[in-house]
Amino acid sequence: MASFTLFDIPSVVPNQAWSMNTLKARYTLNYKGLHFKTEWIEYPDIEDFYKTNGIVHTETRGDGSPNYTLPVLFDSAHNTYISGSTNIASHLDKAYPDTPKVFPNGSEGLARGFEDAMENAIEPIWALLLPKVPVYLNTASKAYFLRTKPRSRVELDQETKREEWARLRAGFSKIASWSAPEGGLFVMGDAPTFVDLFMGGLVYWVKLTCGENSAEWKDMSTWDEGRWDKLLKAVEVYGTVV
Repeated sequence: MASFTLFDIPSVVPNQAWSMNTLKARYTLNYKGLHFKTEWIEYPDIEDFYKTNGIVHTETRGDGSPNYTLPVLFDSAHNTYISGSTNIASHLDKAYPDTPKVFPNGSEGLARGFEDAMENAIEPIWALLLPKVPVYLNTASKAYFLRTKPRSRVELDQETKREEWARLRAGFSKIASWSAPEGGLFVMGDAPTFVDLFMGGLVYWVKLTCGENSAEWKDMSTWDEGRWDKLLKAVEVYGTVV
C-alpha cells in the first residue's frame, strides 16, 4: 500500500495548515481519499531539505536562481518526491487512476492555463495580504519571510488599500464569470477539480490571514452572490491535518 508524506510550512498554531499553496495539495490528497502524514519544515530549512533529498526544484526566482518551495510530497510506492501543488495533483491522477480525478477528461493543460489566468486576476492580493502573514509564523520562518518577500514589509495606506481591494474584487468577479457561466459552484460540474481546490485554498488563506470576523472577510464572503464563501465551505472539509 502506498504511503504519502506531505511537507508543509508550520505556523504559531500547532498542526494548522495555513499556506494557500500547500492547501491545494492537502485538499487534493484528502479529496482522493489517500492517507498521508504531515511533516513541517520552517522556511529557512526548505533549501537544505531539497538538496539533501535530491528534489528537483520547479520554480525559479526573477534572477534565474532556484526557488525552493513547499508543498513537496513523498510517494513511498514510487520512491519519489514531487514539488509543487499542480505537479503533485498531476502525479496522483496518473499514478492512482482509481481515485477521483482533479484533472478530469484530459483537462490538465486547460487547468494550468486557468491557474495562470487566475493568478493574474488576483494580483492585488499580495500587496494587501503579505504584510499580514508574518504574525502567523514561527521566529525563524518570520525572519526569512520578511527578508525574502519585500512586499511583506510594506503596509499600504488606507486609500491604496481601498483601491487595491476594489481591484481584487473585480478580479474575483472576473474569475466567477469564467468558472460558473451557468451558476454552478464548481468549474466542471458537480464535483470539484483542481481549479476549485486552487480557489478554495486561496479563499481560506484570505479568511485566515484577515480573520473570520474582519471587515475584509465579511465583505469577500458576499462577493458574487456569496460564491466564494460557498466554495470554501464545500472544499474546506478536505483540509484535515494528519
